Amino acid sequence: MNQRQDDWCDWLSIAEFAYNDQIHAATQTSPFMLDAGQNPQLGFEPIRESRLESLDNFTSRMAQATDEA
Repeated sequence: MNQRQDDWCDWLSIAEFAYNDQIHAATQTSPFMLDAGQNPQLGFEPIRESRLESLDNFTSRMAQATDEA
């Protein structure tokens, strides 16, 4: 958002996606799971474990940042 906060409509789709991708207390699942039967693939989930320590650290940091967001 900018200083005058008049561009909120540009960010609305991102906020909606973030809301629908979270597990809700009432249903114990995400709206995406309820509607489509699956959560969206975001593209940065590791497919398998690697043997590279730096890659494992990176994926751990990305997972932590995603959880915090």
